[in-house]
Amino acid sequence: RNTTHTYTYTWTTKIAKAPISCRPSSDDTQSTSYRANIKLPRA
Repeated sequence: RNTTHTYTYTWTTKIAKAPISCRPSSDDTQSTSYRANIKLPRA
């Protein structure tokens, strides 16, 4: 699960540039719902 944690930080920088629909409902970028929405590829 360490890889998933790494992806979370990677997407954190892209939230500002991401459209509102792609942004998480809450300020918590590490929420599992946000990672599910973007469908991160599992390494």
